[in-house]
Amino acid sequence: MYATLEELKQAAMSGNAEAEYLYGAAISFDKSTLDTDNLILYPTWHEGVQWLRKAADKGEVNALVCMARIYETTGDTGKLNMIYNELSEKYNNPYGQYKLGKMYEMRGNLSKAYYYYNRAATNGNKDAQFLMQYHNPDVAPIDKHPDKSYVIYGLLGVFIGGTGIHNFYAGQTKKGIIKVLMAITLVGALPSSLWGLFEGLNALFSKNIGD
Repeated sequence: MYATLEELKQAAMSGNAEAEYLYGAAISFDKSTLDTDNLILYPTWHEGVQWLRKAADKGEVNALVCMARIYETTGDTGKLNMIYNELSEKYNNPYGQYKLGKMYEMRGNLSKAYYYYNRAATNGNKDAQFLMQYHNPDVAPIDKHPDKSYVIYGLLGVFIGGTGIHNFYAGQTKKGIIKVLMAITLVGALPSSLWGLFEGLNALFSKNIGD
């Protein structure tokens, strides 16, 4: 389509999203290593990322995947996490979902890892499908609240669980209302606090927010 790198650059400068992606990729790494685990980055990869970001902002999903491969090579986990999340939540992309699962598995949060593995598997990722064949829900139940922190939930449950605030935080409205009603009575205040304490400790030890 583009005979020379200069023609590709001119097309990118005109605002063409596909050209921005292709030009960004071309000046970022040696394409012959694209399918390997060890990409060879060119010194111009910083500029390449800028073009890739422009393309990604216009909906070019491949540009985000390309950025992820670059940051996988440089080891920038902070930017990787943001890109994987963008792929997963904005585009329901199985590559981003599988990679998020790997990140959470490395951190020891298996429940959240299998939440993303399950989504990636559903969307056709072969590696995730293989992992889900051996998933044991008793060891790592799939996280039902992936957008919430089990640490925040757990600490709220431990210290002020009797108020049900941790339940409201996780969207467990029915449980929260029950605890509030229990807390305003002398008889139910202690059981409500113990219930909240149990839920909080369970979340902290299991690294997962229960139902």
